[in-house]
Amino acid sequence: MIDVGRFRNIQYGKRTRCMACGAAVGKPLISLPDFPLSEIYTDRPVKEKAGFVDQEFCLCKSCGHGQLLNIIPPELLYFGSSYFFRTSQSRTAVPAVDFFLDFVEGVLKSRAYDTIADIGCNDLYMLKKLDAKAKRLLGIDPVLAGREKELSEGKTVVIGDLFENAVANHNVSFDKDLVLSSHTLEHVKDPKWLVKTVLDSSTDNTLFGFQFPGFESLVRDARFDQVFHQHYNYFTLKSVVRMLTDLGAELVAYKVNPYHWGALMIVFRKNPSGSTAWHKRFEHDAVQLTDEAVLSQYRVFQDAMKLAGERLSAWKGSTVYGYGAANMLPVLSYHMKNDLSCLQAVLDDDERKQGMHYINLPVAIKSPSVVKDFKDVVLFLTAIDNSRILVPKLISLAPKKIILPLNIV
Repeated sequence: MIDVGRFRNIQYGKRTRCMACGAAVGKPLISLPDFPLSEIYTDRPVKEKAGFVDQEFCLCKSCGHGQLLNIIPPELLYFGSSYFFRTSQSRTAVPAVDFFLDFVEGVLKSRAYDTIADIGCNDLYMLKKLDAKAKRLLGIDPVLAGREKELSEGKTVVIGDLFENAVANHNVSFDKDLVLSSHTLEHVKDPKWLVKTVLDSSTDNTLFGFQFPGFESLVRDARFDQVFHQHYNYFTLKSVVRMLTDLGAELVAYKVNPYHWGALMIVFRKNPSGSTAWHKRFEHDAVQLTDEAVLSQYRVFQDAMKLAGERLSAWKGSTVYGYGAANMLPVLSYHMKNDLSCLQAVLDDDERKQGMHYINLPVAIKSPSVVKDFKDVVLFLTAIDNSRILVPKLISLAPKKIILPLNIV
């Protein structure tokens, strides 16, 4: 059983500067009072209030970097919690990582390596994919704490800790051939420090391949449900270029993955010449988002959430189930202003989640097998990011009605 007490009256830090360029933060652009934590599950209903923290979002006027101002300690989010995400078991993460590796290898021409490091390796999916291409593999991720001996075998070494602790306590350096990081930089309190640290201990020949959600894509699609406590940072191409230039590095290539969080994928390296001519190739793509542009799309999102809540409420008294126990469901509920207590349950195919509950939602997660016949059932899609996979499945179940909270797939 998870210790619910850890998620009451949560203390947090406050940012005062942009984590990409160092400029002082201005007035928050978006305020999210009593904002729920996501990705926290428990094996029984929680009757008390837990898992809520005030949050604020700010956009840097200097470099266009988006960031949260209130920073919950990562130890609370990833150690001793029920953090469920595992790359190899995610129907969306696997193709996203494969897409990323295709991009990196396309830029680097599929060469062989002496050593490959993966910062935020999760369940080692990416390193296993690259096993034949390197003599040594290094994986770092706090979700693997306690499993280091089990997973460190042959040419693989695993450190189950936060990146900053791995550097301080395990004498890790990054003088490797290739350093990768997939969807980790957004989770780091000081991303510029992380990039500086890996650059400082690398060689001029080390190549880096990183991917993380791109804020331009989020704004374009009005997907502000993708702003949540675990994602401290929201990079734009402009803020990435600014950060790399400040750190004496150069961007080699970039690409956006439209199928997974609008991920911004980059390859970079040290820039020993100090020339800044390289970034002129990317200047025409690196636009500056304005407060007005962001707020305009945020209002589009709010209108969509209001409509979704009203459509769900219209079926009050009917048998309604959610489908897809998404990690982000508490955030969706928050923006809909609906606690989802109208749902009989949230159905999910993942056996690990069945019988579980969210720490801050009054709804249970059950197997789809509890519904013997869907013909009189209304299904509400509760896993938006799995829409492409789940919508055809929901149609095949032939329910009375399917409600999609957003009309973007």
